[in-house]
Amino acid sequence: MPEEDSQLTDDSSGPAIPTHHSPSGKERSRSSASELLSECPSTPIRYRVSSTESSPLSSAPSNPRTPTPIRITVKGGFKVEVDSPLSSAPPSPDLPSLNRTDIKEEDDQVETKKVKKRKRDPENATSGLTRSKQRKPSTKISPYFPPSPKPPREQVSCIPFPPLSSTSFGLVQESLASNPFHLLIAVIFLNKTRGAVAMPVFYTFITRFPDPSSLAAADHAEVVRFFQNLGLQNQRAKKCIALAKAWLEHPPTKGKRWRRLHYPILGDGKDIKSSEEPIADETEDARVAWEVGHLPGIGAYGIDSWRIFCRDELRSCGTGALPETREDGNEEWRRTIEEQETKKEWTKVLPTDKELRAYLRWRWLRLGWEWNSKTGERRRAEEKIVEEAAKGGVICEGEKGWSMDSVSRGAIRRMGNL
Repeated sequence: MPEEDSQLTDDSSGPAIPTHHSPSGKERSRSSASELLSECPSTPIRYRVSSTESSPLSSAPSNPRTPTPIRITVKGGFKVEVDSPLSSAPPSPDLPSLNRTDIKEEDDQVETKKVKKRKRDPENATSGLTRSKQRKPSTKISPYFPPSPKPPREQVSCIPFPPLSSTSFGLVQESLASNPFHLLIAVIFLNKTRGAVAMPVFYTFITRFPDPSSLAAADHAEVVRFFQNLGLQNQRAKKCIALAKAWLEHPPTKGKRWRRLHYPILGDGKDIKSSEEPIADETEDARVAWEVGHLPGIGAYGIDSWRIFCRDELRSCGTGALPETREDGNEEWRRTIEEQETKKEWTKVLPTDKELRAYLRWRWLRLGWEWNSKTGERRRAEEKIVEEAAKGGVICEGEKGWSMDSVSRGAIRRMGNL
């Protein structure tokens, strides 16, 4: 055996411990160690004395027939025990008494020094770890420890705000108030598409299909071609054709209301069965339903638009058009107009669309009221707000409220085309 095999050392640095081997045990130890080294010849190893019941280094005598295992620890992560006849060697009186507890304490001290060194040198924190012990970052997210929700970013929408003396706000729905079917078709075009892109195609579309009967009999492929540059062409084509067929079968009629589940508030329409016939007018039946609730292809934006601009005329309660304005300051005339307007359907709508909200805020300011788009409550507008609104500008709406910035009329006209 080489000289380093004839000396057994522990993990700590110190003088070599001389040992005595018998010929038979020497051959057995050499064959076992050589088999291990043949498997990993380039791997450094260290020897450590470990006994089960007694140690040859202790003061107590050991059984000469009981072999004491040598635990060979390879840095690659392997642990092998080799039988050795060290128990037959007589104890040396010059050596200190060592046992399993002393060796374990020294091992713990060495590991503690390694951990402290890694903490002092974070760049080489994993230099003392083997590949098998290095932890890989997990891609799984625990359902028991969800991440803390981030505060939502404030979304500010800026809409052109014409002067209060204007006869129109600039929405497409205003020009289509007298044709409810075209208004609902326009809403399908405006969903997720800017007006400057959608409206030219829409006017070409209604020229080709001027009424519900022509659209109901249209070929699906022909309708799809109108939406190719707008996106969602298949879905939109199906909605338009289905809307035209439903309109011909059951056109919106006064006194016939159909349920629309969860509109305008969550839970509305649950008290009406889906198989139930249309219910009577709200003056006779207080349940929430709408004359266009059965029409496919329209959502909250479409029903809000129809209620603001078309429902009053259907129910013979006037029209959704704007009343005339007078600048002579006639208080009696203003009160009469205000009383007529507050009875109309548009005063009860709480739209989620930003353009419809801006339109209703502008319309309420024409009557001298400041309107809350979330609750529907209103209060008398301050003189300063009315003066700013009378000039027109851009209305900016966010989570904390709304404000108005004055700009030139040319800029408002340019923004309206966006």
